[in-house]
Amino acid sequence: MFMHRACFSCGFLYCTSLNRRLPPYTRRCGYRWDELAILVKDTCTYKYKEMKGREARMPRQQKHAVIWSPQANTEKQQARGHASDSRSNPNDSSKKHTNPVAFCLSLGFFAGLLWGVVRGLSYWLQFTKVIPGMLAEPFFKHSFLDTGWGYAAGIAVFIVFSMIASLLYYALFGRLAGPYMGIIYGLLWWVAIFAVAGPVMKMTPALSVIGWDTLLTELCVFTLWGVFIGYSIAFEFTDEASREPIGSKASQSKA
Repeated sequence: MFMHRACFSCGFLYCTSLNRRLPPYTRRCGYRWDELAILVKDTCTYKYKEMKGREARMPRQQKHAVIWSPQANTEKQQARGHASDSRSNPNDSSKKHTNPVAFCLSLGFFAGLLWGVVRGLSYWLQFTKVIPGMLAEPFFKHSFLDTGWGYAAGIAVFIVFSMIASLLYYALFGRLAGPYMGIIYGLLWWVAIFAVAGPVMKMTPALSVIGWDTLLTELCVFTLWGVFIGYSIAFEFTDEASREPIGSKASQSKA
């Protein structure tokens, strides 16, 4: 509004000075004075509106240019590329690491639940003579462990045992890749239970009287149990995923 008044005042002064320079007869009739006054007023109003409209469009144009400029678009694509690289690179320090304790506890829970049920089915199908709750023999009576609730208690004890075994595997062999250490780990526990601690603590019969069917069945179950624990830890905490077909294709396409 101030600019409008200033422009109108300047136009008025200009017309006044121009009117003083006109001949006397034109000043008396006032014909040119009215025309010039209207012309200057319209011109000043149009220039003022044009200037205000330009100022109103300027911030919108600048904002539009910042958002959709090629430079800003390139920077956004580069930021997305860095984010995808950090997610795909396992050695990147910005990657969110897995909590090993929580992972091993959850892994041990599912390993004990799965292979404890498999041992129970093997006993029910008479592939093995060892009851599912053999690890609970020092804490419960054998007659109780040979019942339905005894089977559930035996699976629960096997789950706790699997959690401890998962933590021990991570502490000893957590940085080893491949499934082979898991196989050896399961065989070591089979030997420790059925050849060393089992007969001594009355958890299992002696090897000479236990039978080949029971030994082979328990050997297979403990081997698969060890592979389940060992390979899961290796897949999570090493670059074992890059050896898989999907991981190798992703690395080749990135290269």
